[in-house]
Amino acid sequence: MLPLVELNWITMTIPDKPTSPNQKYLTTLKGRLVLEILKRNKK
Repeated sequence: MLPLVELNWITMTIPDKPTSPNQKYLTTLKGRLVLEILKRNKK
């Protein structure tokens, strides 16, 4: 997950505690754009 965070494709909900059991990840705008490009190229 860390490489995706470093690329700013996802973000942590609790960035101060990266190993928290309650940690969740959200797709950033940049990540959503990458996914859309990949989806279009797959067709």
